[in-house]
Amino acid sequence: MSQIIVLDTHIWIWFVTQEFEMFPSHWRELIETVNQVGISPVSCYEVALAQQKGRLELPCSVDRWFQEALEPTGITLKLLRNKSDRIPDRYPNLQVLPAKPVNQPD
Repeated sequence: MSQIIVLDTHIWIWFVTQEFEMFPSHWRELIETVNQVGISPVSCYEVALAQQKGRLELPCSVDRWFQEALEPTGITLKLLRNKSDRIPDRYPNLQVLPAKPVNQPD
C-alpha cells in the first residue's frame, strides 16, 4: 500500500524554497522518496494570506508560486470530499509532518 504524507504549511514552504535546515534531515529523504506528498487547501490560503499581510516574501506572484510549488514538485492538493472521508479511513497510511512536533510545548 502506498504511503501518503501531508505537509504542514511551513514544511511545504521550506521544502519548496530548499530551506532544509528548518526541519529534521530525515524528513527531506522521506518527502523525496514517499509515493504521494500532499498539502491541504488551507495551506494555500495560509500562504496567500501571509504574503498579502507581508509576513511571507515570495520571489514572484502568489499565483505563480502556487504553480511552481505544486505540480512541478510532485506535491498535490489533498481534499476530503465529504464527511465520510475521514482521514483514518480514507488514508490509512497517512503521515502528517508538522512544523513543530505535537508533543513539544510552546
